[in-house]
Amino acid sequence: MKKIIFILFFSAIVFGSESLFSVISSGHTETIALRADLWCPYNCDPDSDTPGYIIEIAHQIFEKAGHSIDYQVLNWARAIEETRQGNLDGIVGAYKHDAPDFIFPENAQGQAVDMFYTTGNSSWHYTNPDSLAGTTIGIIKDYSYGGKLDTYIKKNSNQFVVLHGSDVFSRNIQMLILGRTTALIANKFVMDRHFSVEQNLIGRIVEAGVATVENVYIAFSPGNPRSKIYARILSDGIETLRTSGELKKILKKYNLADWQTTAFLAVSPE
Repeated sequence: MKKIIFILFFSAIVFGSESLFSVISSGHTETIALRADLWCPYNCDPDSDTPGYIIEIAHQIFEKAGHSIDYQVLNWARAIEETRQGNLDGIVGAYKHDAPDFIFPENAQGQAVDMFYTTGNSSWHYTNPDSLAGTTIGIIKDYSYGGKLDTYIKKNSNQFVVLHGSDVFSRNIQMLILGRTTALIANKFVMDRHFSVEQNLIGRIVEAGVATVENVYIAFSPGNPRSKIYARILSDGIETLRTSGELKKILKKYNLADWQTTAFLAVSPE
């Protein structure tokens, strides 16, 4: 075992990270099972030509390392639990607060800006947790909304409607429209993409303050001894894609820019 570790370390120093990928994967092809609920543009329909920019990143990096990706949609709470138990290899679009016991790459696979959304005729606006007094907020089971809000949610659970199961994103929106909640929390880029499809919602639902800004990752099972290797391959691979310009090409397909250089603001297509 020590000899193997030394060979990997020596190869990484002499030949660089790409050679490390080939040494790790040589003769050991694996299918890496990734799951998450739909969270487009991060991860979208697995049968689409645009399955999500993180999924495309995963395909490029792991296939170069000799592995394949099995990405399917699964509700978030179950995806976390199945991965924690070792039945799956990773979850897509995780914050570190979502599953702190998981194995995370050093380099993130994106950035998330979570916003409060309310109806167009509401005057309510989020400024800090104190501004949540007297409200009812729609959230999704086992989603993290950043450390400060997660703490508030635990202490004031009666203020939150927690949705779980299938189609929770659309159900959360519907509850807001029907007046059953004051506001909901959703990722800005996911919501913007939804507005581009459901244009009748524009103006009916509006931004009402930033909830949190978090790095986004593929997080790997804490019970899988190869998770640290997967995390290293992914972390190094992101930098390779960034340097080569391939990351920019992938993001452009989703009307996005590199989160490290532009705070992940949406950009207009050329």
